[in-house]
Amino acid sequence: MDADKGGFPLPPGALAELVEREMTVGNAWLRFSPQLERLFESETRPRQVHHMLITAYVGIALFNLFLIADYLLVPDVFVLAAVLRLAIVTPVSLVLVLLFVRYARSSVLRHSASIVVMVIMSLASIYLLASSAMPERVVYHEGVLLIVIFVCLIHRPRFWFGVAGAVITNGIFSLGLHSQPIATIETRMAIELIVVMGSLFAIVAAYSMEREQRLFYLISLKDRLHSMMMEGISNRDALTGLLNRRALDKRLREFSDRGAGWHQSLAVIILDIDHFKIYNDRLGHQAGDDCLKQVAALILSMMRDGKDEAFRYGGEEFLLLVDESDSDRAIAFAETIRRAIEAERLPHPDSSTGPYVTASLGVAQADAMRSTPSEVIARADMALYAAKNGGRNRVWPQITLRSPVREILA
Repeated sequence: MDADKGGFPLPPGALAELVEREMTVGNAWLRFSPQLERLFESETRPRQVHHMLITAYVGIALFNLFLIADYLLVPDVFVLAAVLRLAIVTPVSLVLVLLFVRYARSSVLRHSASIVVMVIMSLASIYLLASSAMPERVVYHEGVLLIVIFVCLIHRPRFWFGVAGAVITNGIFSLGLHSQPIATIETRMAIELIVVMGSLFAIVAAYSMEREQRLFYLISLKDRLHSMMMEGISNRDALTGLLNRRALDKRLREFSDRGAGWHQSLAVIILDIDHFKIYNDRLGHQAGDDCLKQVAALILSMMRDGKDEAFRYGGEEFLLLVDESDSDRAIAFAETIRRAIEAERLPHPDSSTGPYVTASLGVAQADAMRSTPSEVIARADMALYAAKNGGRNRVWPQITLRSPVREILA
């Protein structure tokens, strides 16, 4: 899902309501509604993966730098510490980071891998603590606490994964601490209290950081959705609801920027309501507006999602960009629209074409010889004038009777 290109799981309006609701509720459990949570994960994943990779490499390097502390505090197991850190924990951690943090699409796997690395590092530190006979090992608990703080506050997996990792690490540390005759029971309890309280501080800070991240994301998403909706409003004709000239100019620039091949499936239809000025003069501007809205609604109902676009091109003119690679099919589509307008039987008292509202349509097919969208529109405009000069209430070029066209009109 590419949200930056509009790939939202809901229409912008519905998503905006969902964002407002989430901001009102407060997100105390650090979990959005399913649709918004998927969007949050999708949009934050690239930056989060980059951050987690960098901090994982830094964390592994710092873990090995603790060999200095091993040499000073537990020199009797220094060789074991070097083997454990460099030959076992480091390669295992790197494999987990590369496989699950960098390449895994699942956020559960990514965060779980980080916690597994955290637990492995803690186990290694606790094993060295239990293996040494040096009296200085009593202060070795600081290494375990630093691992918890680093993972929760710097590496920053999702909060609930950090909580799980901190609980598991503290449980293992407590078992390792009390299974060894390390100092007095009072000292061991004090050491355990320090690790537990330090872990709690890290967890509380991690909670605040993720809650702020989610709040800032909601604010950012709300702003983007507001901008999208404002842009949508600015691209719409207020009377008919169709796209306006501003939107057409933008669409034509997109065609031009596309380069070679843009013409392969594009036709332009320009529609003009016959004798509309007379209609306005006889029935009034309110009736004229109602007529424009009814014709626009009819055109819109015949547009194919993702293939056709309708624009209000002028006062009573509409322009359609039709995804058709065959000229006959584009002409047949225009004829279908003409017949549908005629079939609405909207009264037109003073029309010389007939008693009802009718329309003339000009069609032009893009081709390689006409290299710009503007030239295709110019040809459609010329075709429209040919339709008017030919008696109105018709499509130009005229429809042929070849089989594919008959099938479209059937």
